[in-house]
Amino acid sequence: MGVRAKINQYLHWQHRNIREVTLGFVGPFFRPDLKHIPENLEQSKKIAMNSLKMLEKMLTSGKFVAGTSHPTIADIMAHCEVAQVTEKYLGLVDFTQFPNINRWLKDCSKIPGHDKAHQVLDMFIPKLLEKMKSTNKTA
Repeated sequence: MGVRAKINQYLHWQHRNIREVTLGFVGPFFRPDLKHIPENLEQSKKIAMNSLKMLEKMLTSGKFVAGTSHPTIADIMAHCEVAQVTEKYLGLVDFTQFPNINRWLKDCSKIPGHDKAHQVLDMFIPKLLEKMKSTNKTA
């Protein structure tokens, strides 16, 4: 399969797979005002974890998602979903079981513009976590 086909395949796959990382883990953090049905959240988390296992396997065929030695739009899309639940940000998923994803996250952090694109997130997340801690203490 060609590189473009692998990229397209990933982009279609991610909508109901890796995207579940956001729906199951991050959604309740950012939108606690919404009614989150526990069964739906658990299903999203299950799909997300299975998707992370699949991403781990994808990353065995190359340095990046499409099996390439360079990043593509597939990596940028995947990184948006995956990085937010790492220890650096929300710490919602244990990535010790995903050595290829850990390597890939480090490689993605070297993409030109990565740090600039994450400046707001780098400032926002600590404030969010502090707010969450103070809210949980008073509840």
